[in-house]
Amino acid sequence: MELPDETLEKLKALLKECTALVIVDGKPRGSAVFVSPELVLTCEHVIRGGQALRLQPFGRPEVREVTVAEVFREGDVALLRVPDANVDAEQPCAAISSKLRDGRVSVVGFPREDGHPPGIEVRETKGTTRATGPTTYQLLQLEAGVIITFGMSGGPVLSHETGAVVALAQSSRHPVDALGGSAIPIARASELLDDIQRILERPPAAVHRWRNVLGREGWADLGLPWDLRDQIEVLVVEDESGWKIGVDPPPIIGLVQQQLPDLGGDINDALFRWAQRQRMREEEEVLVLGRLLAGALFPAAFASELRRLQAADKVMIRLTVPSRSRLADIPWELCAVPGTHDRFLAADKRYRFVRMLDDRMIPPAPTTDFLRVAGVVALPSRWTYPVVYGDDTYRYPPAAEIANHLTAAIEGERGGPVRPDVLVNPRPADIQERFVDVPERFEIFHLIAVGRTVRAEKDSVQVALVSEKATGASQKVGPKWEPLENVLSTAVAAGAKVVVLELMVPPVSSQDQSITVQTLAPTIPKQLMAVVVTRFPIHPRQAREFNETFYDQLRRRKSVETAVQLGRAALASNKPIEDSAGFGWFSLLTRGADELHLLRVPHGEQGRPMTEGSPTAALHGRIDEENAGYRLHGSGSESVQRSDGGAADGYSR
Repeated sequence: MELPDETLEKLKALLKECTALVIVDGKPRGSAVFVSPELVLTCEHVIRGGQALRLQPFGRPEVREVTVAEVFREGDVALLRVPDANVDAEQPCAAISSKLRDGRVSVVGFPREDGHPPGIEVRETKGTTRATGPTTYQLLQLEAGVIITFGMSGGPVLSHETGAVVALAQSSRHPVDALGGSAIPIARASELLDDIQRILERPPAAVHRWRNVLGREGWADLGLPWDLRDQIEVLVVEDESGWKIGVDPPPIIGLVQQQLPDLGGDINDALFRWAQRQRMREEEEVLVLGRLLAGALFPAAFASELRRLQAADKVMIRLTVPSRSRLADIPWELCAVPGTHDRFLAADKRYRFVRMLDDRMIPPAPTTDFLRVAGVVALPSRWTYPVVYGDDTYRYPPAAEIANHLTAAIEGERGGPVRPDVLVNPRPADIQERFVDVPERFEIFHLIAVGRTVRAEKDSVQVALVSEKATGASQKVGPKWEPLENVLSTAVAAGAKVVVLELMVPPVSSQDQSITVQTLAPTIPKQLMAVVVTRFPIHPRQAREFNETFYDQLRRRKSVETAVQLGRAALASNKPIEDSAGFGWFSLLTRGADELHLLRVPHGEQGRPMTEGSPTAALHGRIDEENAGYRLHGSGSESVQRSDGGAADGYSR
């Protein structure tokens, strides 16, 4: 069934904006379609033999220089790349699909006519598939009744049924008579070009206008998630000359990694001193720091990288800082959204801000419909906890009350697929008995405790449990410092993929140093996919606010990255105590190369995972210097005309 006429008219108008004239050595040669703001798909024979390649996007005055990203002569497909400086962040892109069916299509291109400059046209006909197997397509035949002529090669072919570009115009049966022609299926192009396959799996954010025209039902029919996602990799390293910041965009953006010198030593020291002060932060100083960090992570040279992400519904910001570097302990979560003064990358709902561990893995697919959470609240009652003073007085609730709040946050008001089992002030043996020596597996291990780093013991990282078992309601239990490495090993033995470490403000008498990312990272077992950790001690009210949103999102089958981001956003908005930086103390350390889902998501509800990799720069073929064509044979005794009037090779160039 074809799409409504109104929808088709909107798509055809939009497809014109996504189409460009290909200019080879100063002469108009053919057509091409933008599949991302940086990548343009056309036929190989359109650019064959050319030295200088340029594009003239329809409706835009600028002519852009392009280079060849990939080319296959035998498949007659070529992928062109727009250099960084010429990328237009507002350039719309067409939705492409490998689904090929017989039916009405529209062919968009720049047919040439003597005495007139090339102009764009939309020509309608019927497409008939030619297949070599059940899902292997050789051609899309464009039936007689339409003229496929000079200049239309490489032009997009729009399916009236699916509302996506399904092929590229390739050849003509006759360049001046309405005998039709043929087109190269997108399915065929995706077999040859890695970037096209990636775009099919995860469309760029610049396709949002196309998605909005199709609507949710039409977009879902293409097998695509409604949310358009993008991501950017940020690398921070340190050497003798100071900091170096690098941005490594994902494959679809296709740029090489860059590194630039940035902040100097004085700013380094100021940041460390600020972060180490144990007090609540005023809003103004958090805003100032946010802008400073934004300037560090995203210098002006990377402004174009951020502009091209603006159309995405969700943007993943993956920060990589070597775990042994002191730069890992900078409060990067307080980085502002560049260009804003009161929004933060770690708390804005459009972003997902994560820190990457040194080694990455593909997370296992979720196989469960129910999550079990092993909870431990370890705040020994012999300690006296400090009162936090602000506009109000914030005392520490008893450990049992904190455990009740954690249990309620995990279960939710109506219960659901996340189930808690929470212990209060257990000994290590109690944790082993309750969570390890049982047949059940626990996907999350959640610890609320006091932690410390012992410098005298080679930066040993420890958390306080208890030293004895209470035998009466009034008996107090004392602390026992347990190596965090042992606790995390127990979590792995219990089956955990994710650990949540909420580290409370230490007792009044404590002079211990806090656990930091730098000291924590080496203790994280390889089996854990992610660790949520409070990098600075927090108050139980802050933990409660975060946990309610975090577990609510997990019950909704959202990813761990989403749950953490929205938990921080809740803290930033609600501020259960007057610490404007409180949301920034919650860090997510992950080694997942894709978003991490713990609950099985019903088909059609979960977006496709983000793919990691490097830009594809290698040419699998080459642009031939000579223009000797190769012949595409028509069926039966039909003659095949080359549309530029030369020897017959069947191309509608």
